[in-house]
Amino acid sequence: MSGRLQTAGVLYRRELKAYFDTPAPYVVVVAALLIAGWLFSAPLFLAGRAVLDSFSAAAPLLFLFFVPALTMRLYAEEEKTGTAETLAALPARDEDVLAAKALSAQTVLTLFLAASLVYPAVLRLAGRPDLGVMAGAYAGLWLMGAALVAVGTWASTLTRSQTSAFIAAFLTSFVLFMLGKVQLVLPPALSDVAGALGFDSHLEPFLRGVVNPGDALYFLALAAWFLHLAWLRLAARRAAGGPPRALAAASAVLVAGCLGLGVVLAGRAPLRLDLTEGRLYTLSPGSRRILSSLPAPVEARVYFSETVEPKYAASRDYLKALLADCRRASRGRLSVRFVDVDKDDKAKEEALAAGVAPVQFNVVSSEKFEVRDGFMGLVLRSGDKREVLPVILEPAGLEHELMARLSRLASKAKPVVAFASGAPLPEPARAALELRAELRPFDLGALKAGATVPADVAALAVLGPQEKLGEP
Repeated sequence: MSGRLQTAGVLYRRELKAYFDTPAPYVVVVAALLIAGWLFSAPLFLAGRAVLDSFSAAAPLLFLFFVPALTMRLYAEEEKTGTAETLAALPARDEDVLAAKALSAQTVLTLFLAASLVYPAVLRLAGRPDLGVMAGAYAGLWLMGAALVAVGTWASTLTRSQTSAFIAAFLTSFVLFMLGKVQLVLPPALSDVAGALGFDSHLEPFLRGVVNPGDALYFLALAAWFLHLAWLRLAARRAAGGPPRALAAASAVLVAGCLGLGVVLAGRAPLRLDLTEGRLYTLSPGSRRILSSLPAPVEARVYFSETVEPKYAASRDYLKALLADCRRASRGRLSVRFVDVDKDDKAKEEALAAGVAPVQFNVVSSEKFEVRDGFMGLVLRSGDKREVLPVILEPAGLEHELMARLSRLASKAKPVVAFASGAPLPEPARAALELRAELRPFDLGALKAGATVPADVAALAVLGPQEKLGEP
């Protein structure tokens, strides 16, 4: 075993040295850093927020070009230069060579991410960013990079041409990238499949500072499957004719099934690491009790505009994450639907009819400031009951507001708050009117001085007594 590890170490150093002995990797890394730097700095002062969003949102698209450029040479160059035969003659297994090549490319990717830490450093000087969110974003980008490295390694085994290897890796990665983007235009059944297979739904929690076992395992399983496909390709080259195609296909399907099952089981695990400051994305025990005890199904329909001011984008993302957690905690009682009102005039009319209020946003478009009407509201329905959050602009208190409205939907009758009236007390109507916004979950009633408090009264309010009250 030690001899095999020593051989793997020699192969790894050989591959890593090959990267730094040629100028191409330097050019790729420097170009990627320059592009990432521009994408990071351009909206920074417009947004006015010390966040890494501009870099982390653009990095996945940048990786589609950057990673295939790193991996295209791994096997294609060996075939072109004739060193593949020399490599095959070495006392090393195919999987050892494969691991060395993939790890060397992952090392270069890690160095790129390490160099990009200058962006969080700048944010640290400019403000007080959430370091937990940044750590989660970098962890997610590293895992996504590992999956793309495996895709590129597999593509490099298919051809002798580095250009063809780059194109094959890019197209495969692009499909995985786009699956998460087309969810909104697909039927519900296909939308769920696209979300499960695509990058977006698994990377987005990392970018918020939340680490889910299922999302981490998704990227690792994707990397393992493409490396397995690469190993099958290498086995076909080494042996005369290689394994039968049917056996190779069955092997690929079996490995994909096992890895997919592991991802599904891990995704259902209640374990989750919330790295954010203040544990923003962790439901309180009280919220979990409310959600798990919902007596009837509840539909949450969110009317939102995809393009909003940067300072409100965090609220939109937080709402999405909060509702996803609530849906899991409700054990199937809460369903969630997002409606983009910018793409559907009928949805806009529906939002207005439901009580969702439009808000004017300042949006940067084509280097200009534009004022647009946008929506960020929520409607909860259960049977013939309805509760509305007309405008959601700040994450603060959103979980409490949502739970209060869910509690009202779940309750059969509102608790009663009685206001004492009559001498020696002033008329409480004006004070009650001022408190009405705070007392929406309750039915309000009046109680004359000296009267018996009914059994259904949950609380008695005595406003501004003019004399000392006696003992009850």
